[in-house]
Amino acid sequence: MNKERMFYWLTVLPLAGMLIYLHGEYKDREAIIERMHKLNNRQLEVMAASYTELLNQQSIRQMVEIGKIEQHHRQEVAEVMEFYETELNGSKND
Repeated sequence: MNKERMFYWLTVLPLAGMLIYLHGEYKDREAIIERMHKLNNRQLEVMAASYTELLNQQSIRQMVEIGKIEQHHRQEVAEVMEFYETELNGSKND
C-alpha cells in the first residue's frame, strides 16, 4: 500500500506542478496579448485622427477650388450675356 501511495504522489505532484506552471504561462501570455491590443488600438486611433485631418484639409482645398471655378463660371456667363445683349441691341439699331 505504501508503494502505491508513493507512485500516486510521484505522479500527481509533477502533474500539479506542470498545471501551475501552465497557468502562470497562460496569465503571462494573456497580459502580453492585452498590452498588444491596447497598443494596436492606440495606433488605430492615431492613424484615424491623421487620416481625418488629411481628409479635412483636402476638403477645404477642394471647396476653395470649387469656389474659384464657380466665380470663373459666373464671370464667363456674364461675359456671354453681355456679348449677346450688345449683339441684340446692335441688330435692333440697324
